[in-house]
Amino acid sequence: MPDLLSLFDCIPIGVYIVDKEGNYTYANSAYLQSIGMKRQDILQMNVHDFLKSNEIDFCVFDTVKKNKDRQIAIQDVNVRDGMINRNTRHLIVSTPIFDAEGNIENVIAVCQQLSDLEMLFSEAHSSDPKGVDLFSTITKEADQSIMDHHVIAESRVMKQLLAVTKMIAMSDASVLIMGETGAGKEVIAQYIHAKSKRCKEPLVVINCASLPENLLEAELFGYEQGAFTGAQKGGKKGLIEEADGGTLFLDEINSFPFALQGKLLRVLETKMCRRVGATKGKPVNFRLLSASNADLEESVKNHEFRADLYYRLSVVPVKIPPLRERKDDILPLAHRFLSIYNEQYHMRKLLSKDMEERLLAYSWPGNVRELKNVIERSIVMSSGDIINIPVFSEKARIIHAEYSLPQERFPVPVAEGPKEGESLTDYLERCEKKYLENIFKDGKSTYEIAEISGLSQSGVMRRKKKYGL
Repeated sequence: MPDLLSLFDCIPIGVYIVDKEGNYTYANSAYLQSIGMKRQDILQMNVHDFLKSNEIDFCVFDTVKKNKDRQIAIQDVNVRDGMINRNTRHLIVSTPIFDAEGNIENVIAVCQQLSDLEMLFSEAHSSDPKGVDLFSTITKEADQSIMDHHVIAESRVMKQLLAVTKMIAMSDASVLIMGETGAGKEVIAQYIHAKSKRCKEPLVVINCASLPENLLEAELFGYEQGAFTGAQKGGKKGLIEEADGGTLFLDEINSFPFALQGKLLRVLETKMCRRVGATKGKPVNFRLLSASNADLEESVKNHEFRADLYYRLSVVPVKIPPLRERKDDILPLAHRFLSIYNEQYHMRKLLSKDMEERLLAYSWPGNVRELKNVIERSIVMSSGDIINIPVFSEKARIIHAEYSLPQERFPVPVAEGPKEGESLTDYLERCEKKYLENIFKDGKSTYEIAEISGLSQSGVMRRKKKYGL
């Protein structure tokens, strides 16, 4: 019968024992492998040596000795892997062993890299004849407290907002969702639809800023055959008709053309939709949700938005607070995005405590969308298993300019001088076309091109169609 320490050496989980002063007296093979050391070396060391050399972020042994009780902790470890230092995160369970007088004689610790635990869960799931997802079972209760149909809400203000939206979801009242860009307005619209009695019917989404006025009218209301040049044979059903029985979500409603606002108001009042080129309307039954990142009341005062349409849209106004005002949601959101992108890029990266502190200290002018982008950039640009420094927007823009979009690709293109008899308007249009052709070559989105050119997104779309780009 082998002795107990020999048995420890056979298990795939790290085990080590220290005396009452923190000197190592035993370490099994799994633990030695996880920290990249040899047994003869570690038996000459004290646990505090790792703390002094900044290879661990805190000493679990000290907490066990102080509290005289078992401690479970997550510890960041700087692993020695040849000439490379590799950051990993370990789950540590440290248990004190007492002598006859009640004093700590030894501490035995069991430790495992979190990435290895994930693989063990996956292996258990794949080999389970019942097909039980063990990882989901373990995390289900924790996730349930912070997630409701993909909406993460740990902050008090977001929990209150979800309670209100859940209550109004069962009605058919029009809801106007307000909030800064990137705050999650579309996510709340999806939540309202999912909790409504129309949840089994389609949710039709259209971004009002993404299409020029003539295309927006055709897409939203549909058109009859022959209504205009290029109209497809048989006509086309509009998105309002597509939403019949379900929910229509108009994002960036503040960009809705003033000339079409009366037609939309007519649909809301009569529940009839008339296609472009048609003489009669068709009955439609849909629930309207809309979102705005601008103050519509101010737009009404400036005669940029119809007051009667505004009151139709905002039967129930809902305002999403910016991320900087709901700090308790930052880390749950960050970990959710981390999980998504780890799966997408086939990685198992984790956030260090320093990274989490930096995320909490940042002001997030771009809200949830910026946080999502920061997590993705940090995953693809960091080395090792632990992400220590977040790649914020300002730094990313520098990298973007230096490596992704070389400046010589985007000189301000000036067309040749005016041709004989060419008017100023025609010459400026030729310059504009040349400029946009240069930017469109890179295949960027209209949103990115709008940022580069200083135009609105709808302005980019209009020019794209105008110049056939």
